[in-house]
Amino acid sequence: MEWMSFEGIGKLEIEEEFIVVDEPVLFAAVSEDNKRYLVMAYDSAMCEFILVRISNKDLIDMLQNKITMEQTFRKQNEIIETHYEDGHIKCYKYNSSKFSGDKLPRKGEYYELEYQYINDYIAKLESLNTEYISGIFSTEILEEYITSSPCEMSLVRNDESNIVYVEDNENEVFKKELATCTATLNMEYNLPVDYSIAA
Repeated sequence: MEWMSFEGIGKLEIEEEFIVVDEPVLFAAVSEDNKRYLVMAYDSAMCEFILVRISNKDLIDMLQNKITMEQTFRKQNEIIETHYEDGHIKCYKYNSSKFSGDKLPRKGEYYELEYQYINDYIAKLESLNTEYISGIFSTEILEEYITSSPCEMSLVRNDESNIVYVEDNENEVFKKELATCTATLNMEYNLPVDYSIAA
């Protein structure tokens, strides 16, 4: 269901609620262009919300208690805070490492709640990861390309295997750019690349 619209983000729909106290306090929302956000209501009456664009992997890790809720927000590069001002909802962006801890979940607190609908949601996210994995490359080679790419790419690191994968949101420009990246990396570095995008 449609929830709210924010400057620079657009319309968001609530995808799943994680903590509800009279109204949703912590939940996932998805934009019209399929970007997923983790949202915490700080003062919903004043339209004060804390948002981060989040990868499926980080969201799954939080729901499975592998990382705390506060760490989940801090892991993202940017935290968005919203306020109602002058008849409009305005968004302010902050470096996640410098954002006030007063408006985030307390340090050390895990999600911990266990419900079947949460397990079903995790399964959904895992299936999306499988669908959207666009390529697997060595970390050193890919990071330089990602930082210089004009397309939005979510870089997700697997610490155990020292590989990264790129998470795609079905953006056609993204897919074409990644296809070029894949071919270039193969030729320049002569590396095996697991490339699974449909033509």
